[in-house]
Amino acid sequence: MWEGAWYLRGLENLLVDLGSDMDFVEDLLDHTMRHSLALSKELVGKGIDILFWGDDFSIESGPLMRPELFRRLLKPRYARAFEECRRIDRDLKVAFHCDGKVEWALDDLVEIGVNIINPLQPDANDTAAVKKRYGKKLAVWGNVDTRTVMSKGTVSDVVEEVRRVVGTLSPGGGHLLCSNHRVQTTARAMDNILAYYWAAEKFRDYPIATISS
Repeated sequence: MWEGAWYLRGLENLLVDLGSDMDFVEDLLDHTMRHSLALSKELVGKGIDILFWGDDFSIESGPLMRPELFRRLLKPRYARAFEECRRIDRDLKVAFHCDGKVEWALDDLVEIGVNIINPLQPDANDTAAVKKRYGKKLAVWGNVDTRTVMSKGTVSDVVEEVRRVVGTLSPGGGHLLCSNHRVQTTARAMDNILAYYWAAEKFRDYPIATISS
């Protein structure tokens, strides 16, 4: 919804609009929300179990807009979309993607019915704190670092990263192990992908305290 608006308007122009033409921003977001909602309802009607929405409203240092603007502009529109989809299937699960630092928005996302957060970028969020606070409310999908470990690290780095991620997020359930983004094509990529799968199998039986390298 938010990204659809910036694709149409251009991100720089849209950010200027936030300070100069709020009525236009509201109308534009209504348009992109209705479009996304129509597609979502079609999918839910066909029997999907998990609806996957995504909007990069954050960067690594924090939100692209003030949190109060997020709560005025985006949160109520997400809430409407998820509510309408759950009128079709009350058991529907909602997964939500946002890159960057998202800890500040997790209370809001949980409140409007998000069940799964992706990817919880590990270099921008305190994953242990998120697990402690939201472990019973919110599943995490992802978290294995791709920027440095999977693309540039050694096989040993990858194994240790998977071990760390599983140990932090998997105990008690609620973790879908995955890389936090695409693995870039580098000289180390294939070896590291194989190491990732090996480590995922090795460390699958948590708690991690019982696992040795």
